Amino acid sequence: MEFRLSRRSRTTAGVLVWVTIAALSGPLTAQVGQDAQSLSRALYDRATAAESLEELEQVLHDVDDLRQRSGDAALADYLTKLQAWVLHRRGEAYVKRAAEASAAGKVDESRRLDGKAMQDFHEAVRLDPQRWKSYHHRGVCYALAGKFEQALSDFTKTVELRPAFASAWFNRGEIRYELGQFTEALADYDEAIRLQPDDAGYYTSRGHAQFQLRHFDAALADYNRAVLLDPHNPERLVYRGEAYRSLGRWAEAATDFRQAVNRNARFGRALQSAAWLMATCPDDKYRHTELAVRAARKAIEIDGEDDYIYLDTLAAALANQGQYEDAQRTVRRAIRLAPPENTAPLQQRYALYRGGKPFRQTVDSGAPRVARQEQP
Repeated sequence: MEFRLSRRSRTTAGVLVWVTIAALSGPLTAQVGQDAQSLSRALYDRATAAESLEELEQVLHDVDDLRQRSGDAALADYLTKLQAWVLHRRGEAYVKRAAEASAAGKVDESRRLDGKAMQDFHEAVRLDPQRWKSYHHRGVCYALAGKFEQALSDFTKTVELRPAFASAWFNRGEIRYELGQFTEALADYDEAIRLQPDDAGYYTSRGHAQFQLRHFDAALADYNRAVLLDPHNPERLVYRGEAYRSLGRWAEAATDFRQAVNRNARFGRALQSAAWLMATCPDDKYRHTELAVRAARKAIEIDGEDDYIYLDTLAAALANQGQYEDAQRTVRRAIRLAPPENTAPLQQRYALYRGGKPFRQTVDSGAPRVARQEQP
């Protein structure tokens, strides 16, 4: 799923926080003593300059210490909000380290750091219930942990506090999509696109929701827009190719899959989609016995043998080649790996292969649809 935390939210956080704290600090001079004012301003400057976790932790300690000792209500309120902001910044630092740990294959360390980030965002909104970006980032943490209902609540709170923040609408749409609430997700994607009409990822996700609602023409329109905005991304081409396939527009589907493979020969999903079309298309002009098997095997070599969709595709390619026993063995493995609700079409194909018949798709015949794996 595309939560945009690293790419989108952090880039503006410093500016937005500066505006918020600066606005709060303006009237303090007339309300508190000069020494306290100087201390609080120095802490703010240190918080702004802090880069490392260690620096942020020291600032937090000093802010909390001054807040506990302050007898001035205005200063205490200011320091509480400053503490919430620094907690938010530390949470972002934990998120960054978690991403680095994940990239290095340190899964447990990444989860631990994500948990620390969630705690900081949680404490930030406790101290400052209007801190909308902390709700948003906590929602991201919840989503990454698979806690979709909590994430949905946090993204809803974010759009209530900051209705012009497009990422919150988009992320709530992503959660609703994961929960199978496709109509509601569509409404959220609509608002995200209204606010930010040049984001290819927004159109791609709305296309997914349209696809699930079987609005294939609308899905195709969104995928077209995504490709126009991000023409070098092979993933966008695969999605558009799937929409073409569902509409029976085999030539356009074949072109998109071929272009996606040409742009990234190690993109397993493009190879899988191309293999499926070459193995199962009802128009023999687009079938290719040998290439379908090679592409299906290459996709598995790249992405592994644990995806039932890839195995289903290889089975179809083997059956198209007349290797029905191998096709049966392969589709049985796919059935074992597939979620229970997705096994019915696999069972039907297994019956075909047992009868010595290949599978041929029709328009929207239920061909394998690739799970979304968008980049952050």
